[in-house]
Amino acid sequence: MIRAPFVASMLAAASLAAGSAGAYLVAMSLSLDELAREADFIAKATVLDSEPVVDRWFDGVSGYRPVQTRMQVLATYKGDAGGSEIGFRHFPEGPDLQYVPQRYRFERGRTYVVFASATSERGVFRQLWKSHRTQPDQGVVLAAGNDPRTGRSIKEVVFAELTDLLKSPTTADVKYGLSHLDWLSGATWGYQQDFDRA
Repeated sequence: MIRAPFVASMLAAASLAAGSAGAYLVAMSLSLDELAREADFIAKATVLDSEPVVDRWFDGVSGYRPVQTRMQVLATYKGDAGGSEIGFRHFPEGPDLQYVPQRYRFERGRTYVVFASATSERGVFRQLWKSHRTQPDQGVVLAAGNDPRTGRSIKEVVFAELTDLLKSPTTADVKYGLSHLDWLSGATWGYQQDFDRA
């Protein structure tokens, strides 16, 4: 049986070879365990505000400029926040150009689980990659609330956030929880199996 990630990679490569406009290779998403190993810092934090930032690490991506989102840390699962607030540098949502980088949409006042790389500045972190993965928003998970959920594994934290989103009165939150549980239990062509499908 041919695995879905292999098929997706072959389709992307074939599209490039055929010269299709807007086609480019996309790296496969990581499992939650791999994501946790790659990140220098993992925290649950609430968005305060965002503003443009100059950071040469983000150079070379046409049409997108980085922002720094200021966040209030509720719980740290890996690394050192350096204080009660952090700065998370990332590409914000933007136009769908020929090449789209890893980008995130944050809502002020909402809480997220963030997987990040350290910078040379204490308390300042950045997104893990410039190029997006097959799971476009990998590296950030919308949280259902402000419970710090300390003393749990990253998988347990993410599972709790997504299943609690299913209880939300907001339709968009329920859809987010369902789609991400679907993705992380092997239903999509990303073929991740962080959670038991049953």
